[in-house]
Order: sequence, then C-alpha cells, then structure tokens
Amino acid sequence: MPPISNLSLFADLFYYVIGIAAAFGLRRKMPDLKRPFKVPGVMVGAPVSVVIYLVMMTQLVPEALITGVVWCVLGLVMFGVCTKVYGKPEELDPALVATSEPPAAERAKMDREFRVWSAATVVAVVVAIALYALPMLL
Repeated sequence: MPPISNLSLFADLFYYVIGIAAAFGLRRKMPDLKRPFKVPGVMVGAPVSVVIYLVMMTQLVPEALITGVVWCVLGLVMFGVCTKVYGKPEELDPALVATSEPPAAERAKMDREFRVWSAATVVAVVVAIALYALPMLL
C-alpha cells in the first residue's frame, strides 16, 4: 500500500479515537447535559473502541505511524503556542449547547430513519458473518 494511503488511514483512525474519546469525556464531565440522542453503552463501548482503533494504528507501516505522530505533536505544539498568545478557550456553557425537541412530525421521521438504518445494519452484520463463516463450514 502506498505511504499516502497509510498516512490517510492513520488520520482516519486518529480522528475516530478523538471523536470517541470526546463523546466519552462529555458523557462523564456533563452527564446531565440535555442531548437530542444518547448513545447506549458509550461508557463501555467507547474505551473498547479506542483500544481497538489504537491497535489498528499499530498495524500501519512504521513511516506512516511516525509521520502521523510527528504531525500530532506539531499540532499540540501549535495549540500550546496559540493558547499562550490568545489565551485559553472559554469553558463550555451547557445552556449554549442545549437543544430543543424537534416537532412531532420531524421526530417521527427521524425515528423511522433510525429504524431503517438499524435494520440495514443488522442485515449487513448478518451477511458479513455469513460470508465469513460460510467458507469455514464448507
């Protein structure tokens, strides 16, 4: 695989880790924050997912891993410099992120779409397991 592909995979996996860790951190730091949707099992699933993605990152070619880590360190250094120059970011005000409930019709549409995607995910998982298991059974 070309080095740019590996670097792209590193970035994808790294951003997944950041997003998952952020969801976990927000749920721990602000558990009572009103959210339009709460991911069930995030307190167990998030740490497991982070570990899985970090292990996947170690499977990339060393050049991509080193380059990705160097870019991350440079980003943290830039963040530190900007924090010194411009000051710390403001604390998150829970009132600013609170969301209102959608109208009943919109809520019903969202629930319907969620059920469709849930069913599609279950079908995809069953097909993937069948495709994986079928050669072993034959």
